[in-house]
Amino acid sequence: MRRYLNDLTKEDYDQIKTLSKLFFTKKEVCIMLEIDFDDFEKELANDNSRVYLSYVGGFLQGELDLRMCISKLANSGSAPAQNAMLEINRKSKYKN
Repeated sequence: MRRYLNDLTKEDYDQIKTLSKLFFTKKEVCIMLEIDFDDFEKELANDNSRVYLSYVGGFLQGELDLRMCISKLANSGSAPAQNAMLEINRKSKYKN
């Protein structure tokens, strides 16, 4: 049974954040939470909506957690982690 965004609870928004933090796609999130995908996508286009803030916020938190882990490993001397940090740095320069 597909649910509409008007029916979502705080727990649902927390779940959206958790799933996106683990890098699940928006389609996968909708399938797992039985949310109407078209409505979800429309809300993602509005960067002030709860859907957008939950999904993008979760994704960015996942990125932060991953980068913190890689940074720790790089600071401990891991060559692959150091290379990963250099690549993150290189890509980030072009985003800002």
